[in-house]
Amino acid sequence: MKKFSKPCGVLVGWFLRALPLWLICALGTAWAAEPAKPAEKKAPSIYEVLNVDVSLPVAAAKGGEGLHDAGVAQAQKEALSRLLRRLLPSAEREKRKEWLAALLKDPKRLVERTVVRGEKQHQDRLTMSVSLVFSKKELSEALVKEGISFNETPYPVVLLLAKEDSLSGVGEQSAVGQLRVALANVARDYGMTLLLPLGDLEELSHLSWEGAERGDPAQLEWANTRYAATAIWAIRADATTASVKGATEKTRASATLLVNRAGVAQANWQVSEEKSGKSGETASAALYGQVADKLVRQIADRWIQEHALRTGEARQQIRLRLVHNAQLAQQTKFLGDLRALPGMREPQVLKSTARETVYAIEFQGSQEQLREALGKMAPHVEQAQEGIDVWLTQPPPQPHTPPVQEQNPPPERQEVPAGSSGSGWL
Repeated sequence: MKKFSKPCGVLVGWFLRALPLWLICALGTAWAAEPAKPAEKKAPSIYEVLNVDVSLPVAAAKGGEGLHDAGVAQAQKEALSRLLRRLLPSAEREKRKEWLAALLKDPKRLVERTVVRGEKQHQDRLTMSVSLVFSKKELSEALVKEGISFNETPYPVVLLLAKEDSLSGVGEQSAVGQLRVALANVARDYGMTLLLPLGDLEELSHLSWEGAERGDPAQLEWANTRYAATAIWAIRADATTASVKGATEKTRASATLLVNRAGVAQANWQVSEEKSGKSGETASAALYGQVADKLVRQIADRWIQEHALRTGEARQQIRLRLVHNAQLAQQTKFLGDLRALPGMREPQVLKSTARETVYAIEFQGSQEQLREALGKMAPHVEQAQEGIDVWLTQPPPQPHTPPVQEQNPPPERQEVPAGSSGSGWL
């Protein structure tokens, strides 16, 4: 065998020694170039209250309590007040006013975690943004002990559409803008997430206010695919002014809100308010805060009543297998009906394929009640095996339309070979 020269042998030896390092670097570069998989988004908890903004004067610190602690205490009280709006309808909160006032005096014992997102001290004030998580166990036990029915299901994500036609008076476009801001502020306190459409070309071809007004299910399905929204709010607003005794103006604001949710009939809410002031524009801005509060409170009350957990009933946890065969519209409707069942929490996806999805669901009541409710939602419901909590739910089969046959069919027509005579009918 022919031997390498000394310089060549040195190069070969260096290459062999450097090869493992080169391979490690190359593999490291390849792994780094691979995009990281996004982490699965955790399902929202109704007991989590985010971004509570507080502002208090420096003089708010009492005794040995520092200004920071005073701000956190104020945020805890405000956050618990917001949480109670999500758990209890307005009539129940009014009925239990004294008991809830005592609960709000010491919110700290119910707080599980406090995170200060931002804090800034000005010359005479402190502003803070705080997020809190309340103890589900402590608060639910307190409500159950008092015999209060409450809701633990967060309201679904909402796509907000606005009617932009101009009208007389202050003008609908201005009124819609004021109402949109007011709705966002009030909805946040009730734990609702409102999204505004992007307004791109794709959206213009799939989404319209008129379609939402008609309750078009295709629009709701498209909004769910693009925005993960299972509800659409279509709003229309109007504000008019009239002079009263010279400089004072009387402003009347009205709003119509059409609510569409998957599997639930469309609801039509109409609210109007009047207010007097020196400026019609200023009065209408304040007025839409009242209008938005009425609208959101009515929607929240209905949602809580639909999903309230009744005290004294046992909770059930089962796995539910839905065979949907990639029929997205039927799957969306089924989930909407499932969410609307009283005592039903938000279903969690355990496994999903193109043919079927397995959900983990928790509800309050008996399994017989759930079986009866599922039987109304899907005609083919069965328990997979004895003692196993996987229930099979199949969508209704597509109706088969037999071909229409004429009673006196015309004689069959046959092609005439080339070169032959006749009309072609035999």
